Amino acid sequence: MLDVLRRQSAQLVYVGDRYQQIYEWRGAVNAMEAIETDATVSLTQSFRFGPEIASEASRILRRLGESVPLIGNPAMRSRVGTCNPDAILARTNANVMTALIQCLDVGRKPHLVGDNKDLKELLWGVRDLKDGRPTDVADFFGFTSWESVVDFAKTTEGEHLTMFVNLVQSKGEKRLLWAINQSVSEEEAEMVISTAHKAKGREWKNVRLMDDFMKIREARAPAEKAKQEREDAAELRLFYVAVTRAKEAIEIPIMGGKGEPPRAAAISSRPAAQALAKTVVAQPVDWQEPVKQSSQVQSRHITQKPAKRGFFSRLFGR
Repeated sequence: MLDVLRRQSAQLVYVGDRYQQIYEWRGAVNAMEAIETDATVSLTQSFRFGPEIASEASRILRRLGESVPLIGNPAMRSRVGTCNPDAILARTNANVMTALIQCLDVGRKPHLVGDNKDLKELLWGVRDLKDGRPTDVADFFGFTSWESVVDFAKTTEGEHLTMFVNLVQSKGEKRLLWAINQSVSEEEAEMVISTAHKAKGREWKNVRLMDDFMKIREARAPAEKAKQEREDAAELRLFYVAVTRAKEAIEIPIMGGKGEPPRAAAISSRPAAQALAKTVVAQPVDWQEPVKQSSQVQSRHITQKPAKRGFFSRLFGR
């Protein structure tokens, strides 16, 4: 695409934000680095949010080596602190599920951004491993049983799976699959829940972040250092994208330790009585998927039904 643009005789203006490069893990590259221009101008003014959120975003940019700060819209009031969110953003699918369960437990209608196929495949992978079948889910590559995943999640290397494993162990994959199917349209929803990746390009008034961002580990050997620095930069860019989705308020939790669950009141800041007044649609913890009837039982029910009357029998009352 860049080659096509370079062949044009017209004046070219390239616009991009290298700090929103969050799909490097899919092979995406920063095309702006390959472009040679006669002049470079920084667009530092944001009209989405006010100075406080801009200051928080600038703090992240400084860690990425950026010396030019982001300037907020002086006409807008914004803040960094607790809020009653319109949207909850998570780093991982596991914490998307955590937010979803919490939302249902307090009776609020959730909308999951995206087709959620990846979430369902993750849970189908759990079911396969529990049933002793291999799975092609990337997160479980190389595992032959669910027990081995549980053990791996207790190690430093498996820390990224800890929250998800704890969720499956406490709620069960069947209930989690049921919960995903409770997602309503965004117009009907009282809460939007998304990963930060899927939230790119979106905005909401009040946003709360889950506590799974910026999980950075130390490199164990000098050979790992360069790779670790790239991974850390990718985490910072994703954190920057998440923070800048808010227009009025952004709630950034103190990042917890390994597997530490979010706060109990992570979804609703309303008084308890008001929250309980809403209809709770979540299934109880011991909910089980209905058992399918055997073919023999089904055939017995079928034979007990009266024979279907044909068109002419219905027409003439015979």
